[in-house]
Amino acid sequence: MQAPVSPRRSPVVVTAVILAVLVGAFLLFSGIWTEKLWYDSTGFTGVFWTQFVTRAVLFLVGFLVVGGLLWVNMAIAFRSRPQHRRTGASAVLDRYRDLLEQNALTALILPAGVFGFMAGLSSATQTLPVLAWLNRVKAGVAEPTFGLDVTFFMLEYPVWRLAASLLMSGLVFAFVAAAAIHFAVGNLAPGRESGRRTARPAMVHLSVLGAIALVLY
Repeated sequence: MQAPVSPRRSPVVVTAVILAVLVGAFLLFSGIWTEKLWYDSTGFTGVFWTQFVTRAVLFLVGFLVVGGLLWVNMAIAFRSRPQHRRTGASAVLDRYRDLLEQNALTALILPAGVFGFMAGLSSATQTLPVLAWLNRVKAGVAEPTFGLDVTFFMLEYPVWRLAASLLMSGLVFAFVAAAAIHFAVGNLAPGRESGRRTARPAMVHLSVLGAIALVLY
């Protein structure tokens, strides 16, 4: 029996991807370097490095939080797959399940990396609010309702909202991704498969994620 031949990647596609990455890296570097030169010309190079390091840390935090939540929950969903699954109910679904099992590492890392990258970019745009929070000085004026310093609502509250929004986004994406993996491996049955119930690991997993999201909300 002849072994199946793996599909070859088109050289045009590979070249286009490499060129896109190189162009994106060049544009990113040129923007950062131009900004540094401007700060050098004004004598505030330290301000540039402070913002640059903060932006890099925020990107890393956003990437790890959202990407980590996606990867961990997809891995949990994949590991809880049934050892013996039924086939034949849907040829397309059976094909997806086979592809997922054959390319599990790529299927788990790629979505986590993409969504983590986007979350990192979004978090990096909040550099100035975070720096304002880190360098805050209390005004010494308490607001009448809660007795908190008025700077809490101007400087601290936006950062808490940013953290909560980041966690909520990670949980929502993780819930959707975990549900997709549970469905692909057979823990969640399609509606037309009568007589089948949702597997207990999928119910517990998704219920916990949903409960955490509701508490955070």
